Amino acid sequence: MSDKEEELRVAASGGRLDDVKRLVEKEGVNPNYNNGRALCFAACNGHTTVVDYLLKKNVSTEGRYGGDTPLIDAAQCNHLEVVRLLLDANADLNAKNNDDKTALDLAAEKKHNDVAQLLRDHAQRKLTKTKLLAALHETRIQDAITLIKSTTVDVNLRDGNYVPLLQLVVDTGDMALLQTLLSKPNLDVNATDKEERTALTRAIAKSNVAAVFALLKVNPLIRLVDNEGLVIETDVLGSLLLHAASTNDASNVDNLLRAGVRPSTINKDGATALHVAAANGYDTIAALLLAKD
Repeated sequence: MSDKEEELRVAASGGRLDDVKRLVEKEGVNPNYNNGRALCFAACNGHTTVVDYLLKKNVSTEGRYGGDTPLIDAAQCNHLEVVRLLLDANADLNAKNNDDKTALDLAAEKKHNDVAQLLRDHAQRKLTKTKLLAALHETRIQDAITLIKSTTVDVNLRDGNYVPLLQLVVDTGDMALLQTLLSKPNLDVNATDKEERTALTRAIAKSNVAAVFALLKVNPLIRLVDNEGLVIETDVLGSLLLHAASTNDASNVDNLLRAGVRPSTINKDGATALHVAAANGYDTIAALLLAKD
């Protein structure tokens, strides 16, 4: 193991997502080194964001450390959301450790009841997932609504390309379907795909203003700031406009402006989207903002 690979293991073990990203994306460390050693440590310690990131990088779910797979580690340590992520990435439910025990054996033995139930229900949940993805693919909206209302659906499931269910629903453009999903408990509205896009950014990209506001209304962080709704939503959209301007994303700048977002929001340095675009030489962005003014 190289020094950098050890550094990645330590960062993953400690849940330091920024360091994990730096090592993988900037320093070129293979996230799948030693057949996914970093994932084993992140799963064992319950670091959901690191596990999510490594799975997006196609790290093997079947690597072992001390005879345990990441799923076995997460199950015996009672990390429910990590178990959920690993199952959705098709981790082997029947893999056994050196004592010939599966993840379910260990969860039941340690009385981690929620984890054990999730593992027991996996077959039925997998069947529901297959039916739901097929309904979405074939635009059978009513069938999709029925399946989302079922008790066996995993609202945070992902398709084969690691796209979260919420983003797939946003992509249909059907508001009844979206509202059905948003009403489900434990939905992660901030789940990202492999490109780090959320359902909100996808809704903006599709100029689906109704979906944008529906997503903002269920975001608990927004409600903590202010319960009056629209004022805060507009401010959030202004921040999204700033972000789009700073990343030279002309398409989303245009979509946000068309949706009525005012370009007057400032960042922590007191700069507006126009200031940011001009400072970075993003002429197309600047022209869009000037036209709005």
